[in-house]
Amino acid sequence: MFLACKPPNFFGERDPAKAICWLKEIELSLQTSKSAEEDKVMFAISRLWSNALYWWEILSSSDPNIMKTMLWEEFVEKYIIQYCPEPVARKLEDDFLRLEQGNMSVRQYTEIFMEQFRFAEAYFATKSNKVRKYIWGLVSNLRKYMIYRHPTTFQVAVDAAEILEQDINRQPQERVGDKRKVETVATDFRRPRFTENLN
Repeated sequence: MFLACKPPNFFGERDPAKAICWLKEIELSLQTSKSAEEDKVMFAISRLWSNALYWWEILSSSDPNIMKTMLWEEFVEKYIIQYCPEPVARKLEDDFLRLEQGNMSVRQYTEIFMEQFRFAEAYFATKSNKVRKYIWGLVSNLRKYMIYRHPTTFQVAVDAAEILEQDINRQPQERVGDKRKVETVATDFRRPRFTENLN
């Protein structure tokens, strides 16, 4: 049942974002498959490859029964220490708290927001806090509108920001089109009209 959820493999990359993402996907697979507590560590280990598997072999070398006796919480703690140590996690957390849209598009900003959010979830225990952080990271012209709209969910905030950005980007093109129309009318008005002399 666990394998039916298609849990991802982890190769031991030194990338905290990937490491946390793998752990969350494994936890989701364990939850979906209703895995027994005593099987969780064994199932997770089965998805370790390359350097990650080597790390586990070193960790378990002193205790042949560790896979059967280790609690899931213990595995998570050791895994986090290895692949997302506190100094690195703290820096990623700080990066998220300072995150602003800047020159990025709304979509790019949203992707980075979601990627880094996992490192600072403790600061945003409620959905409203998450939405507020997202809004205050937007550029000023978007932020003012979003504060007025007061979206109540994160997805509504993202959708509204993307639509507003598209409207703002469309306005200069519309102004250029209108200007060309005016210039065309003015040119036609100034152009002398000749009538053919039939005599």
